[in-house]
Amino acid sequence: MFNQLHRNLYRPDSGWDPIPEAYAETYNSKIEHSVVEDVIQRIEKYVGNFSGLKVLDLGGGPGHFSCELAKRGAIVLWYDVSNNYLRLAKERAELQNVNIDFEIGYIDQLPNRLSGMFDLVFNR
Repeated sequence: MFNQLHRNLYRPDSGWDPIPEAYAETYNSKIEHSVVEDVIQRIEKYVGNFSGLKVLDLGGGPGHFSCELAKRGAIVLWYDVSNNYLRLAKERAELQNVNIDFEIGYIDQLPNRLSGMFDLVFNR
């Protein structure tokens, strides 16, 4: 009930953002590519090739993992509640020339907002 009330009062589609812009920028600059690569390689050992897999990057943040998954051939849906992270993730995807679908919203809205199944749900 509290989550539902909070979601109705603080809506990202109305401009509310739980992540301050300065924090988003700092976090974005601190994530190292080697860490991202290591995590993706570990997952790859279990799921095999990402090519063609439908992946939900839940809490996608600034898009580091979404982009790496897309580079490896995954069909990626980035999902987060932050407009600041959305901006950074879109910029990263454009710079890296990868296709990613973007959705913004709360986690408890997922069942009603997303259709279809995913082969992998990733949440760092």
